[in-house]
Amino acid sequence: MIPVDITDQNQSWTPVEARPVRRARSPRVGCVVSAVAALAAAVLGPAALAQEMVTQTQQGQELLVSITQPDVKVASKSYPAVVFQPGDSVTVTAGGCVQTGGRGKTWKRYVNPSGPNSDRLYHGLVQIPGATAGLVRLSGVAGKTLAIPAGFSAPAGQTLHLTLGYEDDDYHDNGYYRHDDGTGNQCAGTAGGAAWLKLTILHGGSATVALAPFDLTWTAADENGLPLNPMWGKQVDPHQPGLPGLALCGTPWKPPCTTQSPVILDLPWPFDPLHPLNFLCTASGPLGRHVNWGVATYTGAAVWDEHSTGIRGDDDYNINAWRLDQAAYTQDNPNFVHTEFDSDETIDHFSTKWWSQFHDTVDHGNPHAIIDGHDIIEIGVIGLDCAHGCGSEIHPVLVLALHVSDDPADDQWAIFARNTGDEGFCSHDSVLAPELTTVYLTLPAPPGATAVSASSTSSFQKTADQIQLTTFPLLTGTAPTALVLKIDLGDPNGAPMVNGELHLQWTVPSSAAAALRARRLRERLPAAAAMRPAAPEPEEKYAQMVAKLPAASQQKLAQLGAMKAAVPNWLTLQPVHLSRPPAGFRSRAFTGRRVAAARSGAALGRATVVPNPKKQEYYQKLGEILKEANAPAQPH
Repeated sequence: MIPVDITDQNQSWTPVEARPVRRARSPRVGCVVSAVAALAAAVLGPAALAQEMVTQTQQGQELLVSITQPDVKVASKSYPAVVFQPGDSVTVTAGGCVQTGGRGKTWKRYVNPSGPNSDRLYHGLVQIPGATAGLVRLSGVAGKTLAIPAGFSAPAGQTLHLTLGYEDDDYHDNGYYRHDDGTGNQCAGTAGGAAWLKLTILHGGSATVALAPFDLTWTAADENGLPLNPMWGKQVDPHQPGLPGLALCGTPWKPPCTTQSPVILDLPWPFDPLHPLNFLCTASGPLGRHVNWGVATYTGAAVWDEHSTGIRGDDDYNINAWRLDQAAYTQDNPNFVHTEFDSDETIDHFSTKWWSQFHDTVDHGNPHAIIDGHDIIEIGVIGLDCAHGCGSEIHPVLVLALHVSDDPADDQWAIFARNTGDEGFCSHDSVLAPELTTVYLTLPAPPGATAVSASSTSSFQKTADQIQLTTFPLLTGTAPTALVLKIDLGDPNGAPMVNGELHLQWTVPSSAAAALRARRLRERLPAAAAMRPAAPEPEEKYAQMVAKLPAASQQKLAQLGAMKAAVPNWLTLQPVHLSRPPAGFRSRAFTGRRVAAARSGAALGRATVVPNPKKQEYYQKLGEILKEANAPAQPH
């Protein structure tokens, strides 16, 4: 069959992230090129020499998609003509090289580049809706078969279409001009030509592929289409299921422990190898860094852990989440999933009633009595904290909902939401999550509920005018199964945030209400001691170091730690309440089928990692104080 050329020279560009500048470009050295190429490059620029070609060919039940010279001059590009269907099986292959610009030999492999900065840059990216949770590196999916869940659907008015991207910090001189053998000769020979990508799409096909121990997999998604309560591959091993751990696989962040492409974050101050905090982190875990798999939703029972406070901590609130099925647990955290958020970015500035009371309780009372055993819903970046052993964590928590009262007459949820946050003690990075520009929180109905209404006592604050809240029920017939809170946050670069309490009134038969009030999880929770890590954490080691410093140095550290973020200019906000789902709303939730993206080893999409200037300044000044006090780079 003759292939159909669907190249669209006018396709719109859809960047999904602003990438940080990580390196300086060097000026090009001159070289001899053909007169035609030189003229084109001089007059029209390198982009004129690249000609992307997209074709689709139907061969029996399979649709073959071929893209030659995929565009590498932007962070991401949509291909609305390449459309998938729920239940599709998609095999991905890719190869070739890309001109990345700079001095000397500058071509690099499209799938698995090598050389300086290749840990963060020069990777081709792909997004297949439902099979990858966002744009992921081709190195994690090339040669594998992915599957789009049969229950997955696009938002109203949209299609399940292909998106490609490219990781770089300067796109203007990327392309396919002036071929060379590449950095370290990685593009020498016939395999070093221009980049290409091929997809083999089988409508209604299915993929059955083995999981590595630290591949993240899931059988359900929430209303945002995000993985819901994912598990590690070892947990669903059909032969010997169990919790993965370092004894099973010592390097969870790379093959053969995972076939995915998690993001390894920078150290607290990577610009100075002798910075004491770098040692504290690397000495406390097998990698010394945080490793991010992607954005996910996690539900369970909350258990208070601690507030890492004062000059000896990172000011994070630490809450553990407990589930009967041990979703995402590891041998390093066999009783919980650890979750964290920086109070200096969040609750320190909240002034709504419940959050203010909780803040005071953390500082002066017993927070266990406030939240232990209560339902919790968290959306954030899930991964491994390999600077604190190597256990699972959600860090940062970007969206949190605590079920603080389950009285049907005044059902109360304490909620905050944002789409950017920092990575804690052992990193100077933050994440931006454009996936959470709009967030749907699904709050379950009590057993037997026949109706729900919103109370006028709900109270929220927001940081920007554009932030809006809307509630509506999910209905089975006329009975509500859940109440959805839609949170329109906007661009994460503006650091939008909302906090407050949502009060609901459910119509529930008295017998069901009595059963609901009697339901408590505290007696089933692990003992508090089991929720604490066995080995000293970097923050504890740092506290020991600080305790040995002269009083003058401790005073300087205290003054440095007192530097707080600016208080937001809060605006009041009331949710808009609808009696039915709004027109055009289409649920993206599904259950019952394991997502083959994870089964095949596909990398999860992840929020954008960017440097945090405030933390960089803090760690630089902290290092200066420690060096002045002659604190050892390797404390004893």
